[in-house]
Amino acid sequence: SLGKVSLVYSANTFCQFANINEYFGYVIKLIGKNGVFVFEDPYFLDIFEKTSYDQIYDEHVWYFTISFINNILDPFGYHVFDCEHLDVHGGELRMFVGAKNSFPIKPNVPLWLSKETNLSKKIETLGKNIKKSKVALLEILNWIKKEGKTICGFGATSKATTIFNNCDIGANLIPFVTDNTPIKIGKYYPSEISSCLRKTWYSYKIPRQVNTELTRLFETGNMLHSFIEDVIKSEKNPDVELLQSEVPIKIKEKEF
Repeated sequence: SLGKVSLVYSANTFCQFANINEYFGYVIKLIGKNGVFVFEDPYFLDIFEKTSYDQIYDEHVWYFTISFINNILDPFGYHVFDCEHLDVHGGELRMFVGAKNSFPIKPNVPLWLSKETNLSKKIETLGKNIKKSKVALLEILNWIKKEGKTICGFGATSKATTIFNNCDIGANLIPFVTDNTPIKIGKYYPSEISSCLRKTWYSYKIPRQVNTELTRLFETGNMLHSFIEDVIKSEKNPDVELLQSEVPIKIKEKEF
């Protein structure tokens, strides 16, 4: 049947949909038998080969392979008929989806499918390599610290948050993180969430003298503050007035 559109395109968003079967159903209704769905997202084989586990965070629900996508598409009568490897974001695979009767498989697909073998073993190996990566990174950071140098993190990204928390990196190793995105300046950075509310802060100026006694809470602290603010603002406390500006919290390094 003819769809309403000839092309549906998605870049780095498809892996964020929890119910992809439902999403595919909507896309198929749009493209029909003669349209094409093209999407590109982080490719599992790149994550495995490069130990790029920083791709794993809350927004990324899925980590795709062609075989996985084909298993979902098969009941619909669709398949991945072509693909293209991209270098962006550590390695992605752009997949072209169409009806089986309308779009025959091109040579690139079996080539990549032949690499998608022993996936369970690859996942197991990836877990071991992530642990090795943590040890190696901490050795580097601790060596730099012992040399009397200060480490500044640049680029406040979700990927960096994954590495910070997996490696238990806090203000003891990286005192502050900065970014060139204005909306991120002045916010808190989530680190070592599993152990405590950590301290670190953003700064425009590099290099900057780091005072370990002047600290702030991470994003978890932001959530806690917002919750307390909502409670205070409730009708149960009509006489409470909130401060118009934030008051920094000072905590000595040794207390953490």
